Amino acid sequence: MRNSFIALALCASLSQDASPPALRVNAERASEGYTLFAPLRSNTTYLVDMEGDVVHSWEADGPPGQAVYVLYRWGNPRLFGAGTRKDQMLFAQHDATFLGGSDDLRVLVFNNGEGRPGGDRSSVDEIVLPFDPEHGFVREAGEPCGPRAPAWSYAAPEPADFYAAFLSGAQRLVGGNTLICSGPAGRLFEVTRDGTIVWDYLNPHAGSGPPRDGGPPRKRVGPLRGRDRKSRGALFRGTRIHPSHPGLAGRDLEKKSIRPK
Repeated sequence: MRNSFIALALCASLSQDASPPALRVNAERASEGYTLFAPLRSNTTYLVDMEGDVVHSWEADGPPGQAVYVLYRWGNPRLFGAGTRKDQMLFAQHDATFLGGSDDLRVLVFNNGEGRPGGDRSSVDEIVLPFDPEHGFVREAGEPCGPRAPAWSYAAPEPADFYAAFLSGAQRLVGGNTLICSGPAGRLFEVTRDGTIVWDYLNPHAGSGPPRDGGPPRKRVGPLRGRDRKSRGALFRGTRIHPSHPGLAGRDLEKKSIRPK
């Protein structure tokens, strides 16, 4: 049985012999969404909104640093006796990330799809977490954690055109498109909400030997089945960085050849 699921866990911190430090709020520099806040010397962990208000808190029952609560998990409910094989939704997934810009708690995850019923195939799934600010994560007794299905998903019309057994990830971009990294094939592509591919790129730079320079993308490679299959140009992850990012300030961003002299 593949232990595939998303789990959110909170840990109490190191010691309890001092008062919790004060909460500082700087909304102008904060990222949109909720923030988990765990004071160093406290048994309490807080979920804080953009205004600095505590919307939920959790008290540790055990010694600080040794108490862990699984608040929510999704993707394979048979692991905790609330489903069967047919209820499994995640298969060897990677790169689960929270999405900002919404009143809901949302997670984007690359669902690699190894061992998926009906054949190996990948998807990128967005799920809305069943979170109530007054009561935390909501689940009926004996039932799996919701939702029953992703709120949005991308998969190729032909399953064999999009399958990554390992590596890989996805990033929600400003404007709503999604950047996808199909790691073993070294493929980066961007899709719209309706699944239209905006652009598609294959990494021409292998792990050994001189890199090939520029030019048109290589012909799309087929799915790579199994970790023992060699792949040229595999990528761990792809991340879009906007030109206005502070880390790029003062840098020359004009395209240049990287062919060694």
